[in-house]
Amino acid sequence: MSDSEIPREVPLAAIDDRVERAKEHLDAIKRGLVAYYETDPCRVVGEFESDKPTGEWKIVLDPLGPRLNTLIGEFLNNLRSALNHLARQLVLENGGIPTEQSQFPIFARAPVSKKD
Repeated sequence: MSDSEIPREVPLAAIDDRVERAKEHLDAIKRGLVAYYETDPCRVVGEFESDKPTGEWKIVLDPLGPRLNTLIGEFLNNLRSALNHLARQLVLENGGIPTEQSQFPIFARAPVSKKD
């Protein structure tokens, strides 16, 4: 089936599906972060000498763990996938032919001036 034969709802449904899946991941991330913070993962440690008023203090956080890292990665991947589909659909909507550049990010490099 060519792009011109694909019903308009199908590509847009793919975008919606990826955004919805990202929302599911975000809900799981929020639950995971609540559980993480309930473990009291933050410690303040310091090094100082008792006869001096200054010293060095650090805030140390325990790592998030592999499950939360995976969920965050999947969340971001689903959002990027939705943006890729949207970029492609915008090209088609404007009468263009999608290419390898019809994806997110839309620039190969960040613009350095208004001319870029």
